[in-house]
Amino acid sequence: MTGMTEFAPVEEFSDYPAFCQPVLKEDNPSLVTWIDGWVVYPTGDFEQDKKIGYCFADIAIRFAREKQNSGFLYMVLGAINFKTLNRMIIPGGIEYGFFQRVSQIAYCGSMN
Repeated sequence: MTGMTEFAPVEEFSDYPAFCQPVLKEDNPSLVTWIDGWVVYPTGDFEQDKKIGYCFADIAIRFAREKQNSGFLYMVLGAINFKTLNRMIIPGGIEYGFFQRVSQIAYCGSMN
């Protein structure tokens, strides 16, 4: 969803996971300009954050399957990478857990 060229009503994004945040149009807060695919708040406890990352990965995969939209996963992974490369975040436990869980599920899926 990042890089939308048109604006969309906020309601269209009401069921997105909590770690995705719609960025609203400045002069009309009922319209979304784009989706920030990675808005997380670490606890400071690496092991706890890793568990949160695992949960977020499960949520992201479930959401993508329900919406039949693998592009959603691309958006989330892209947001993490973009923010890391631009030094907006320093990857920690949440990101580690997220990538580890996505990798586990991808590996298991490749065995079918």
